[in-house]
Amino acid sequence: AAAEDGQPAAFLKIRLKRDGAVLMPERVSKQHANGIRTTRFTALTWLPKSLYLQFRRAANIYFVSIALVSTIPFLEAKWQPKVLTVVMILVAQALKDLYEDCKRRSDDQVENTRLVRRFDRETESFEEAQWCEIDSGDLLLLQKGDAFPADTMVCASADSTGTFYVATKSIDGETNLKERFAPQAVGDLVDPKDDDKDEEGRPAAIALRLFDIGLTISLETPHPSIMDMNC
Repeated sequence: AAAEDGQPAAFLKIRLKRDGAVLMPERVSKQHANGIRTTRFTALTWLPKSLYLQFRRAANIYFVSIALVSTIPFLEAKWQPKVLTVVMILVAQALKDLYEDCKRRSDDQVENTRLVRRFDRETESFEEAQWCEIDSGDLLLLQKGDAFPADTMVCASADSTGTFYVATKSIDGETNLKERFAPQAVGDLVDPKDDDKDEEGRPAAIALRLFDIGLTISLETPHPSIMDMNC
């Protein structure tokens, strides 16, 4: 495969093993790798960064310059009103930035703590986990109406033909459902003997088999295009 600039696309591999998933090449794991963060400030950077962003506007630089000039002693001008006005404007904008950033932080918290069912190798069942805890190689159980917590490859579907439907309204605004198919090679792993499993046990049986056969997935590393992924 080739990237848009003509250079070979970078690929990574995810291998499912009996003791879990292995990412190749290895990366330095970080806490909450799937968590999102849209905030602009921290407690330490809020005021300095807010002022920096404000002084990128020519109008703010102009008004601050006028206020500073008014403090020159030999001009005998009343500097207090000008300086106070500028300070109030800068502080008000900084507080507005802080308020908006707190809202973004709250929205991030809501998104990161949404729940999805992830396969647990120890209990051999699907357990609830927060979106921010999802990592590469995790097997997820998604049911009708569930949102995808990350870029996801569908390995199997409840439909015997591997057919499933995806809504992409949040990505491209289209309201019609997109028909997709799970890889036939993976679907063939579902043996008829699994048919006697209950609704909860069947997905777990498929997940165990995916780990047992050592499935390896080769896919592109993240890139700007959200509609294409070679896998």
